[in-house]
Amino acid sequence: MRKLLIMLVAIAFFQQNANAQIFSWGVRLGAVSTSIDVTPQTISNANMDSILLTASNANFGIQGGLYTRIKLGPVYVQPEVLFTSESYNYTKEDLNGSGIQEALTDRFNSLDIPIMVGFKMGPFRLQGGPIGSLLISNNNQLETLSETYNRKLSNLTWGYQAGAGVDIGSVNVDLKYEGSLSAIADSYEIYGNEYQFDARENRWVLTIGLKF
Repeated sequence: MRKLLIMLVAIAFFQQNANAQIFSWGVRLGAVSTSIDVTPQTISNANMDSILLTASNANFGIQGGLYTRIKLGPVYVQPEVLFTSESYNYTKEDLNGSGIQEALTDRFNSLDIPIMVGFKMGPFRLQGGPIGSLLISNNNQLETLSETYNRKLSNLTWGYQAGAGVDIGSVNVDLKYEGSLSAIADSYEIYGNEYQFDARENRWVLTIGLKF
């Protein structure tokens, strides 16, 4: 009876250890640097007052959430669920002689779900995969341009990520580039006129994770 009990405990221990080597999960927190690629637009009202609207500098945002990793030898699959808060600036320039410039901020909060497929070589990793972003909220100062301002946002956008990482004990560090496959907005209505803005985000993402 004692030998059977010892055998069962040993089997349970090795099974748990094997599962721990195959499956792991943890938390991660990091920073994102976001830029947006849009064509500058000259916007005029009924009085022929004109402004030039351009996307300007990238801003830093924050990202945090959970990840899981499933190992299949040197290959792994890593789904993540991350909250991201980011923003980028537009510059509004008066073209009617004053040349006054004003910065307008466009802030987004989203739930990002990347699914990374990677290859591990010692502590180092290479990875890439798709990402879906669900829009949670938007705070947009472009609304101050006109009382008739209107913009339709995509609630779900798709992109891709590729990058590298390193595992040091229970800590992991990842640097990824993210590109867009779909636009978060494709047009704006200002002063009753429609302007095409194919707004596609690009990001650099640096995160630090802790495996449990």
